Amino acid sequence: MELEEYERITDAAVSAFLEEHFRSLEHAPPILWQYTDLAGLQGILTNRRIWATHIRFLNDPNEGLHTLDLLRERFEREDQPAGVRFLSHAIEVTRAGTYLACFSSDSDRLSQWRAYARDGEGFAIGMDLRAVPSHEDVGVPQNVCGGPFVVRVEYDARAKDRAFDALFDIGGMRMLPEPLRRDPKFQAIAAGAVLRMAHFCAVTFKHQAYEEEQEWRLVWLGPCVDKAPPGAKPTFAQQSYSKGHPDLPLRFRPTKYGLAPYLDWRLEPPSVAPSGNPPGPVIKQVVLGPKSTAETAFAIPAFLDCTGHDVEIRKSEASYR
Repeated sequence: MELEEYERITDAAVSAFLEEHFRSLEHAPPILWQYTDLAGLQGILTNRRIWATHIRFLNDPNEGLHTLDLLRERFEREDQPAGVRFLSHAIEVTRAGTYLACFSSDSDRLSQWRAYARDGEGFAIGMDLRAVPSHEDVGVPQNVCGGPFVVRVEYDARAKDRAFDALFDIGGMRMLPEPLRRDPKFQAIAAGAVLRMAHFCAVTFKHQAYEEEQEWRLVWLGPCVDKAPPGAKPTFAQQSYSKGHPDLPLRFRPTKYGLAPYLDWRLEPPSVAPSGNPPGPVIKQVVLGPKSTAETAFAIPAFLDCTGHDVEIRKSEASYR
């Protein structure tokens, strides 16, 4: 097999893998839900922007590391210790330069109200992520930031194993005869493909203990996620989007996990988007939490009207106090 043919076959395999899981925005479900408190609701609806938080500052401290643990077990079963070191670097790169905005497919889940919406006093904002502006719409070059992509978080162990099967098929260079597997040029192609697939796994796989959240994510990948060479230790300075483009500044806010970096992404494109996609409302519904007050129910319709949002409002059906 010629090098060019192997590269073409490998690229096709990776593309098929990513298209199955790492979807473009138009393949998002019609409505996904972000649980938040009153300050979050006011900020999102007033500013028409959404925050994507750095992956290291989410509520699960093992974001990305769960995938590494699973891969380590797999490599040990297949007696490939070098693979652990190689993919440890891939996960480290992903954790250095990935930003996430998190949603649920469930609009009225009691555990979500408790964890993310001020113990039931907050809100669930229903959004149509298919209308979220692309890079082209907001004028941010793709070499500054990759995304946003939409992914459904995977909890099922069998689905993870199937993804790892595809990764190991490419990483093990199983389609090649033994002499070519030792060729550094062929190895470099396989290594690059495995890195791309590992990045996906790191931001998509979570422990099954989180399954009740039914999470979907908007994902932004930093500049070095695709470009960092194996062995190069990524630094946070490489992810400073404010240096890359003024329309995508890197901001910081205090959280219980520390000073969290985040991206501030527009929810509405210009009136005439470069992509030709007509601007449409992202925000579709607002659900009042099970512990929301009569005063909140009184004020929210007026607030939505004053901020120019014509959306459905309803109260949670959950019984909670």
